[in-house]
Amino acid sequence: MEDVDFDDTTARELRRYVERIGDALDLSGECWCYDAGPPATAYLALEGRLPSHPDRDVALVWDERQGWSVAVETGCGEDLLVVADLPGVVPRVEVVARFATRLLHGDPPPDTAPGCEGPSLLARLREANRPEVLAPVSVHSTRRRDAIVTTVSGEIDAATVDVVRAELVAQLGNRPSSLVIDLADVDFLGARGIAMLIDVHRRALRAHVPVTVVVTTARVLKPIRATDADHVLDICPPARSEGA
Repeated sequence: MEDVDFDDTTARELRRYVERIGDALDLSGECWCYDAGPPATAYLALEGRLPSHPDRDVALVWDERQGWSVAVETGCGEDLLVVADLPGVVPRVEVVARFATRLLHGDPPPDTAPGCEGPSLLARLREANRPEVLAPVSVHSTRRRDAIVTTVSGEIDAATVDVVRAELVAQLGNRPSSLVIDLADVDFLGARGIAMLIDVHRRALRAHVPVTVVVTTARVLKPIRATDADHVLDICPPARSEGA
């Protein structure tokens, strides 16, 4: 282990790092804790269960030597059972959140994850806490008769959700006869993205604008179903929206 002075600055950066991951996963402050060590460690209790361990509580755990892992509680006072490791000791916040979300949805973890480089833990934490670079996302809208179709491609997560929300809210302001949100080319839909879709749906109800969400892939449909958002949103295949 490298020789690091665990001063208040390191503790503050670690706290901020863990808080931002909890925020990206929509966890409350009571669900996580950290210890600046040495060795530095962190723990976040996740909501939901892993499909492979449906009867066990699940958590994100971290230490400065091994990085992040998803683990399940054993229920017998023994150590946590690690299910999957995320490569890289201090990955960026959005990478950690996506890693946990994918596992909770039953998707395989990534093979690699870029870490933040630096000569010390403090330097790596500072790099990880820098403002996030927006993940690739593309949003554009077209008019079809009196309806508007907004097509989204790329990833909808904590880093990009505001871009997508802004476009959808702007289109609702045009008072179309209906709004179609096409997610056929979306590669990843996180918890923030699902919450955004529900928010737009509620705004549309108040504006009396019917909203349809086009979903054609399991990677998008699975998180929607896992959160019961399909009971709120009007989900359909592309064929249903072609006449919009």
